[in-house]
Amino acid sequence: ATRRFARVTELHWSTKAGAEFVGTLYWPIDYVSVKRYPMTIQSHGVNTTQFSPSGFSTTGYAAQPLAGSGVMVLQLGQCVRQCDFQKLSWLQPFQESVEGAIDHLDNLGVIDRAKIGVQGYSVSGGQVLYLLSHSRYPIAAATVADCAYCSYMEYLIRAPVFWSEEPVAKEVFGGVSVNASAATWLERTLGFQLERVPGFQLDRITAPLQLSSNGEPPWSNVLSEWEFYAGLLLQEKPVELVYLPEALHNIVKPWERFTSQQGAVDWYRFWLQGYERKDPVTDAEETPKTLAAQYARWKKLRDLRDANAANRSTNPSS
Repeated sequence: ATRRFARVTELHWSTKAGAEFVGTLYWPIDYVSVKRYPMTIQSHGVNTTQFSPSGFSTTGYAAQPLAGSGVMVLQLGQCVRQCDFQKLSWLQPFQESVEGAIDHLDNLGVIDRAKIGVQGYSVSGGQVLYLLSHSRYPIAAATVADCAYCSYMEYLIRAPVFWSEEPVAKEVFGGVSVNASAATWLERTLGFQLERVPGFQLDRITAPLQLSSNGEPPWSNVLSEWEFYAGLLLQEKPVELVYLPEALHNIVKPWERFTSQQGAVDWYRFWLQGYERKDPVTDAEETPKTLAAQYARWKKLRDLRDANAANRSTNPSS
């Protein structure tokens, strides 16, 4: 009686290569047809018949709250026709689907393509990192929650039993090898194409990035995110790392859900709308001081983003 839900519709679009995708679009409440809206793209798949107020998961997904705040949300779905995944690896189809969705919604006149956020989770976190380091489309902000299968460092961290038994690991990596060398990893995941590895292309990332890691073994380890966090930090790029040491891969506990989901809403609203929340949520043990500290951190990241942009404009080859 006291809440309004955003309208959700099924969306179909095509890539430049002709592949067709399906997803669900969460329209901003009080949508106005003459206005272009910022948009957050949530990755990992979709069930178009399921009621999903957050999106695919409770870890970092916050579709209805974002739509209620004036941000359009696309829950990215699966390819439905003409997808050559073997040819393009498991990373490039994601990039093409995101770019196709942006083009499609831009042509419809409903989004501001200069204000796009992209959210990754688990295995799709690696796809988002690939997008950020390889796409020429401007991404205004990104989050990667509890990323899996992201890097060679993580390949070494995971237990060999996990790699050999976990179904997705078999599909993506072909299982673990006795020879756990970088060359073996490159061959199985990226066909020896070093330029496809996001961790080796961090200089290309311009979007402010928030990484988060949960503590449920064997799914995640803060070290799995460290390669990207430390690499971007050393390059003075806008990056933040959030660690929830007791959280499950799909977060359940209310305080942890608040940190992950409200944190995502705050992050995207800050970067896409220039909005800062003023009222702390006392039930989540938030105080005016901790809330102010959050935005003080992000303003410093914004300064880094602007400094990097200024450097690129004066030194195009840097």
